[in-house]
Amino acid sequence: MFDRMVLITRKTRLEELIERFNTRAQAKFYIEHASGDFSSYVAVPAPGSSTTTRANARRQNPRARR
Repeated sequence: MFDRMVLITRKTRLEELIERFNTRAQAKFYIEHASGDFSSYVAVPAPGSSTTTRANARRQNPRARR
């Protein structure tokens, strides 16, 4: 019998907005002009998420590639 694990990842809402509008500033502009609250998109990511992992790697090695 084989043990298997399937890991499914999903982009955060902010990552999806940045992908759609190309920059964080453009995403913020769009949300705020649609009477939205941009701060809800910038919530602290869950531990172990891809965003947190990349940020921690940069703190440990600032010259690491992004």
